[in-house]
Amino acid sequence: MTFGKPPCRRLVAVAIGLLAAAPAAATQVFAVGLEQMAAESDVVVRARAGAQQVTWDKDRRRVLTLTTIEVIEAVKGARRGELLTIYQVGGTLDGITFRIPGALQFAPGEQFILFAKRFEDKVVSYGMGLGKYALVERDGRLFVEPSYGDVAFVKRTADGALVPDAPPDLSARPLADFMRRLRAISDRRGPR
Repeated sequence: MTFGKPPCRRLVAVAIGLLAAAPAAATQVFAVGLEQMAAESDVVVRARAGAQQVTWDKDRRRVLTLTTIEVIEAVKGARRGELLTIYQVGGTLDGITFRIPGALQFAPGEQFILFAKRFEDKVVSYGMGLGKYALVERDGRLFVEPSYGDVAFVKRTADGALVPDAPPDLSARPLADFMRRLRAISDRRGPR
């Protein structure tokens, strides 16, 4: 009686096959359009990042980064001049780095549009790798463009499989046009 290849060689062949079929090590997220993100967010603001504090959570199990932001222009859920704190898991503290693939990055002084959910007395971005639109200057004008984290967009097929998908939006828009669109979306939805 023969069993084919020795078990060790068969196991190695299966492992190689599985590794070759595995997706790249990126956080996978579903593409979400601007209308849905605006409707489902508790807070939509144009803001400027301020100081960052890296600390341990209350159980000293996770490193957290808390970024203070100042609201420059509020569309929903905040007031101009209000200070909010973005809560993010991850950061470097006491020689330990806790990195979350796909997490958004915020730099002191940077301006952006933020779509966020309330979490205790803080806010969190709308979703992993989602919820931030960067402000960039071109020819003396401010434009808004998506600032996705290190994520891979996917969609579900009819049979339930996840397959690659395109990001929901890659185009840059003038800031004034973008803010008008957000206000129109917010006005249609009414107060929450």
